[in-house]
Amino acid sequence: MESNLETIIVIVFVIGSLVLAYVIGLFNQRRIMSAWGEVANRTGLQLEQQTTLGIPRGHLVGHYRGRPALMETYTVGSGRHRRTYTRVVIQINNRVNGKLAIYQETIFSQLGKALGMQDIQTGDEELDKRFILKGQPENFALSVLNSVNLRQALLQTRAPNVHLEGNSLRHSEQGVVTDPERTQAVLELLSQIAEGVERAG
Repeated sequence: MESNLETIIVIVFVIGSLVLAYVIGLFNQRRIMSAWGEVANRTGLQLEQQTTLGIPRGHLVGHYRGRPALMETYTVGSGRHRRTYTRVVIQINNRVNGKLAIYQETIFSQLGKALGMQDIQTGDEELDKRFILKGQPENFALSVLNSVNLRQALLQTRAPNVHLEGNSLRHSEQGVVTDPERTQAVLELLSQIAEGVERAG
């Protein structure tokens, strides 16, 4: 009898945990979709949603300043090492097939520089101090960042993490971004970089 009671308690606990996880997931996803709906209103992108087991999920797609754009989340790893990221991608015309990476300087990147990692210097003291700049060829990267307005946009954008490969220009960051102002700032930054890339080409 005692064994049966313990089994029932375990089953109730497991079911309760699953229900709680479902409710939390449902609440979080509704909050995210609501925030992304506001992003859509501000940027002209479309929020495309699908529902799985009652939980809404989706992504933003459309054109931003005349260029195809996408905002989505993706997950890497599993278990305790599972991490969710938000990615914003703009398709551009990279005629010279140049490569570019711009991201915040950290202790780890400082170590990488000491070991010979590429960090192109622009001559702008504040920009060179705050960011790692990589590019192929180097003169392509410098040409992209030749705009004073773009340099100011970089300095004003919190922790940009920008990569250009082929015709895809993307920014990614850990977590699910729900701040419409943050998203619009990232889209504006990517648009200015896109203009620099297309001008350099």
